[in-house]
Amino acid sequence: MQDFPAYIRRIYTDRDFAFAISRMNNMFDPTVGVQRVFWSKNFRPGVAFSNGSHYQSAEADDLLQRAAIEPDPATRINLFRAFQERVIEDLPDLTLLAPKQITIASKRIFDHTVTADGIAGNLADVRSRT
Repeated sequence: MQDFPAYIRRIYTDRDFAFAISRMNNMFDPTVGVQRVFWSKNFRPGVAFSNGSHYQSAEADDLLQRAAIEPDPATRINLFRAFQERVIEDLPDLTLLAPKQITIASKRIFDHTVTADGIAGNLADVRSRT
């Protein structure tokens, strides 16, 4: 067992692992949540939650970069689908589970999950209706 800072240092700085288990998510947009994990330009030793597997694919990079700036939603979806197919073929990372993000709220409560952080966000501004 090790503390979280030691784990981060071992994985992202020392690169001392044969297999690592981590929790990554899509966040509010794949360009933010997915690109950081698979984009070869985001292999940054010492930077947590970057491309820790050191995955490199010119095709995947191109698809991610095009999707990041694509204004047409249908085209963007197709670019991400093609990216998923590339990653499934290369398998640099294995997703073991995908937890559902659920918010249960009362109509009497305001501002509980209004940011991209969702349920992990700061609840300092949560208030109730009177």
